[in-house]
Amino acid sequence: MKCQSLPVISFLRARPRWLAAVLLAGTLPVRATEVSFPITQDSYLDSRGAAQQSNFGLNGSVRVLVNSDTSVTRGLFALPAAVAAYPPTAIQQAKVYFYVFQDNTRDRDIRLYPLTTSFVEGTGGSGATATGATWLTRDGTNQWTTPGGDFDADHYVVAVKEPVLDPDLNDRFFSWDITGLLTHALTRSNLLNYGAVLIMDGENRPPASGSDRAPFTSSESASNPPEYRPRVSLTLRGPVLNLVRSSPTAFRLDIIHATPSLPHRIERSFDLASPTNWAEVVTLLVTGTETNWMEAVFGAGTNVFYRVVVMP
Repeated sequence: MKCQSLPVISFLRARPRWLAAVLLAGTLPVRATEVSFPITQDSYLDSRGAAQQSNFGLNGSVRVLVNSDTSVTRGLFALPAAVAAYPPTAIQQAKVYFYVFQDNTRDRDIRLYPLTTSFVEGTGGSGATATGATWLTRDGTNQWTTPGGDFDADHYVVAVKEPVLDPDLNDRFFSWDITGLLTHALTRSNLLNYGAVLIMDGENRPPASGSDRAPFTSSESASNPPEYRPRVSLTLRGPVLNLVRSSPTAFRLDIIHATPSLPHRIERSFDLASPTNWAEVVTLLVTGTETNWMEAVFGAGTNVFYRVVVMP
């Protein structure tokens, strides 16, 4: 998981008699944090002849293509379970990335659809020995409602073809912005519970010869380093600080949109003009996306500033 320390954004906390006026200004956000998780469950489905009964769970690629003989392949993947820890309100942006060693999609797009039925990645096999999803079944045994996977055709996102990395190879990443899908109740549930399918547009429009294809690197690929394997990256809204008067002698500092499982260090300063005058007050290990901390108020006429830093 990738994370960065967050910059300072402070709250002015002053005399209790005008504390309410400070709260009228609302809460303050801190710059967003990025976390990234590897996609470890992926496969593809092949509509061609006997391959309809084959499982490709351990293949080094997730193939998405349209052949001149009208057969097609579709990619399957599941989102990492860790993504479910981040509620829609905490997600500023979410993207899925797959790398292709040689992009031969030409003018075609690749769409990402939420699945509506679960699948099993599998470890190979064909027919009665298939251990996971095939063109005909979702787990080697139980059939899809529709061959080729059950998915929500009404909700999808189209891939962005990222810049070519090596002109001689025409390799690049494809990215899908799934922010809207993860913040909509139905599609969020389908993505988190079942996963997604990658489909090349114009499957009913085969090329005159050969195939239009994108053989994406899979999580099982041994020929590429980890950074070229599929992943999902979340840009999280920065923690939001809110001061609540809890008693005549104490206040509570609420932190919302926190980053689960990372330490959040609260620091205090009595002189905002001094960049070195910050002192750690407490470090909180946040298990969810919200937490709080309490401190006694200071004497009249004392200006107090607070900041929170998310530790990598």
